[in-house]
Amino acid sequence: MKESINLLIEDQAGGEREHFQVLILPGFALLLLAVIVVGSVLKAQRVAVMKQEVEGLSKQREGLNQGIVRFASFASVEGRNTGGQRDRILPGSPVVWSQLLRELGQRLPGKVWLTHVESYTPKSTGSSEANGKELRITGIASFPNDVEKLLSALEESTLWNDVRLVYMQKVHEPSQGYVEFEVTTRLK
Repeated sequence: MKESINLLIEDQAGGEREHFQVLILPGFALLLLAVIVVGSVLKAQRVAVMKQEVEGLSKQREGLNQGIVRFASFASVEGRNTGGQRDRILPGSPVVWSQLLRELGQRLPGKVWLTHVESYTPKSTGSSEANGKELRITGIASFPNDVEKLLSALEESTLWNDVRLVYMQKVHEPSQGYVEFEVTTRLK
């Protein structure tokens, strides 16, 4: 009795092994093994790169979450003033630009563009109403009635008193005309 059974063509036909059996089958098996090894290595590298990317994204998310927490705590401190003091800016205190620009942006008519906004302390004239900060707003508008809309909107605000139009001048250019203006107002 035979100790092993060889099912290759040689045993069945009784002849020698064919070229296909000697070279191609073992070569194909080695090639298949090489592809499996290379695929495994590439997959391991891809997994490592993805883990690094996930760690980087987690760090970014953590940084953003910390920034949101800091912003939320800042916003809650800004909005915590009581007794109607939120809308008031005390003389000698720095201007809260975020609050002023937010209010100004909400009240700005559609065809008005601001070119300059600054706060200043006017020279004292002896009047108690003149003490405090004032705001100078310059810009351009498509039409004079847009400037009038801006003045009306500023007068309705709880942040400003004594809204005054310093000048308004129509500028003619070859392509179109527009209006330049300057407005001053006292901060409450």
